[in-house]
Amino acid sequence: MILAFSTINLVANVVLYSSTRKPIYLRLGLFWAFLVLNFGVQYLVREASEFWIISSFVFVIIPALFLAHASVEFTGQRFPLKTFLAVGAAAILMTVVLDFFPLPFYARAIPIAWVSASIMWYGFYVLMIKEGNHSSRLIKLHSLVLLFGGLHMSNFPFLRMDPSAEVYAWPIAYVLGQVLATLLPAVTLDYYRRQEESRLKSIIDEKTRDLVQTNKQLRQSVAEKQFLFRTLSHDISSPLTILQGHIELYRRTNDATKLVASVATITDRIAKLIQQVKTYEANQKGSANIEVTGVALEGCVREVAGLYENSLKAKALRLSLDFDPNAETMALVERNSFIGSVLSNLLNNAIKFSYPTGHITIRIETPSDHLCRLTVRDDGMGIPAAMLPT
Repeated sequence: MILAFSTINLVANVVLYSSTRKPIYLRLGLFWAFLVLNFGVQYLVREASEFWIISSFVFVIIPALFLAHASVEFTGQRFPLKTFLAVGAAAILMTVVLDFFPLPFYARAIPIAWVSASIMWYGFYVLMIKEGNHSSRLIKLHSLVLLFGGLHMSNFPFLRMDPSAEVYAWPIAYVLGQVLATLLPAVTLDYYRRQEESRLKSIIDEKTRDLVQTNKQLRQSVAEKQFLFRTLSHDISSPLTILQGHIELYRRTNDATKLVASVATITDRIAKLIQQVKTYEANQKGSANIEVTGVALEGCVREVAGLYENSLKAKALRLSLDFDPNAETMALVERNSFIGSVLSNLLNNAIKFSYPTGHITIRIETPSDHLCRLTVRDDGMGIPAAMLPT
């Protein structure tokens, strides 16, 4: 019955290998082939000399090699096949040498038995120790059967010559082999399933990180757009305020000279603001070409002060320009942004938050040859302490 069942397994694995070409079925087929051959050899030597009984156990090494190799192959760990073949050859040679000495059966059988056992134990070591952190319960069960299979093989020197060995020793060995050969396809599929789950989880985690990063970039982009719109609204309101002042002056004096000049200047400023928005968009795309040039701060201050002349008069504010009128303090800036946004906003805010009849001072200082400082100071309400940066 055992021989027939082994033959059925042999045929089944040959069919599976021919249809799938998976190495695991080839090795399992070879395992069953040599197991069938081993049964035949053991039957032939059952009444032979002790030397041939021991030598016949070599046919256990070969199926053990195929079984252990198949047991660790799916993990990606290297199986030391050449090492075990060399050790097996050395064990056979040692058995031949020991046969010349008057030693008991178990002493002469130990080398081959323990080589066979070590093959099974290596499979246990790989699955339980090296792959322990990645092993499922099924793989751990398989590794334990490998361990017990090795222990059973190591007892061959002490059990083989027992008259009852054929009653329990060989059936146990066969059952262990059958369990291993049955578990192995399931173990392999389970391992590959968990590997695929791990791979898919890694992909999902990577995609999740990408989505989080993309969302972060989108939120940042939205925040930048909102900031741009707030800034743009503020920057457009400043020249419109100036224009309203000149319109009011025209109504009182009927003098269109300043109104026309103001309209021309403010139209130019708004056009430059639109260009700044375009520059910002180009900068976001990485194609911006911002031209930084040297400008005289004194000339920029006088230009902005002239634009806000009516706003200053409307609140009876006095503007002091604290710098040498003949000096030219050069600074590297983008001129349109510096005048249209930086200086205009500073002076506009100073006017807006100053008390009527107040005083505003614009000061230019040069603490060193490579440093200049521009300060806009007013005597208005100031910024609450809670809103100041710490």
